[in-house]
Amino acid sequence: KSGDSGFWFPVTRSIGDDDLKPAVTAVPEITETILSAEDEFLVMASDGLWDVVSNAEVVNIMRDTVKEPAMCSKRLATEAAERGSKDNITVIVVFLLSVSTAERVY
Repeated sequence: KSGDSGFWFPVTRSIGDDDLKPAVTAVPEITETILSAEDEFLVMASDGLWDVVSNAEVVNIMRDTVKEPAMCSKRLATEAAERGSKDNITVIVVFLLSVSTAERVY
């Protein structure tokens, strides 16, 4: 999913979940996206985040948290847990611009 100056990619967690096959697969969903100079960050996360937090909300949380870059993943995961996510929550944030540049933008 893309938009709002960031990109989102679902992450598979089912490697080793033999008891759940064929309902759950270890074959990841792969998306190729061409990044532009305007893209600020990537958020890669499992359904535990995306089931309860929208793309727009993720962007707003990122913009609110970017001054503490080490906290972005933790804050997104915490938000999903607080909203009652019933799935595992894995979040990885990759900044494509230097954080000092992102701080000036927001």
